[in-house]
Amino acid sequence: ETGALQYETDRAKFVGRGQMLSNPAAAETPLSGTIGTVLDPIFSLRRRVLIPGGGRVRVTFWTMVADTPDALLDLVERHRDASAFGRAVTLAWTQNQVQLRHLGVSATTASDFQRLAGMLVRGDGRLRANAAQIRAGAGPQSDLWALGVSGDLPIVLFLISDAEDIGRLQEVLAAAEYWQMRQLAVDLVILNDRASSYVQDLQIAIEAAVRSSQARPSTTGTGGRIYTLRTDMTPAETRARLMAAAAMVLIASRGGIGAQLDLLPAISAPAPQKLALSVLPSSPPPPPQLEFFNGTGGFDLDGREYVTVLQDGQTTPAPWINVIANPSFGFQVSAEGGGFTWAENSRENQITPWSNDPVSDPAGEAIYLQDLETGQIWTPAALPSRSKGSYIARHGFGYSSFQHTA
Repeated sequence: ETGALQYETDRAKFVGRGQMLSNPAAAETPLSGTIGTVLDPIFSLRRRVLIPGGGRVRVTFWTMVADTPDALLDLVERHRDASAFGRAVTLAWTQNQVQLRHLGVSATTASDFQRLAGMLVRGDGRLRANAAQIRAGAGPQSDLWALGVSGDLPIVLFLISDAEDIGRLQEVLAAAEYWQMRQLAVDLVILNDRASSYVQDLQIAIEAAVRSSQARPSTTGTGGRIYTLRTDMTPAETRARLMAAAAMVLIASRGGIGAQLDLLPAISAPAPQKLALSVLPSSPPPPPQLEFFNGTGGFDLDGREYVTVLQDGQTTPAPWINVIANPSFGFQVSAEGGGFTWAENSRENQITPWSNDPVSDPAGEAIYLQDLETGQIWTPAALPSRSKGSYIARHGFGYSSFQHTA
């Protein structure tokens, strides 16, 4: 170990005003050791170790939660020993094996459950209905209430039309129970997609599988619900609404969960493009003469404008914004150029994204200027692509203007 333990609980100090997690201030400076009440809390630990060539070093980080400070300190003391990690791993492996035996699934199948859960958590839409189906079935959440489905939880829709695929239904039921064990609640909707018939063998098999799943002793008191529906008894409009609302749609005839995941197209991340920012040298204009200038900003035009002057990477202590709106439309913009636009209601009807992050203040919208002959690109505001030089923002009643000189 080459340094003492460092810690940080203040996100503003860890990330740094105007910086992102991709380039946090903590990467270049020691952690401050801040404790107590902070506006935006995090928890960060740093240990410095030197690894010799061909050597190995193990660093173990624990996350502990307790009801009282004394109980927490007791946990810390018990887990301070290096062998505690090995014991925890063994106990976790044993618990996992018990859960898999309870569900009657293999480790490979559980891995498929985790892959599918990852798509739910990330909002991966590759298993959703296609765009045309989503548009056709778009509607209010309340349209699902007639089915008893609240729509408050992610919906996994399972379509089955052949009794021979009942094993795949049992796998999906096991997946829902496996997720509940890990505090991931979903509403599983099973849709009997067979055409209307006097033969009810598939519906009987579906109901028997659901009863069998629910008859197992529950290992958790939380989770979603299981719904069984029939295509021939559900209005077409309601089916379309359900299809559009589902976070993912699994079709029994396409195989098990693993097979359907393997058929998905790979996500190709777009190659990052580096902007050719303007670096043309020029003489910066003298800063404006402002009243009550504090080193960052001051008043101009007899107090009708507030002007910020940012030079050489300087930022305001927090996003200083101008809110401009009428009864039906509005936007806000900070001195660095971050902000967003809304219609009628700034919380419910955001047109462009807003992070509400007073530390990084990422831009939800931007204006770029480009010299078509040289390919150079720049922005009049400091966000989202800052270069050298000065950025001057003027906030007035009903307007904000920006000036950049490099």
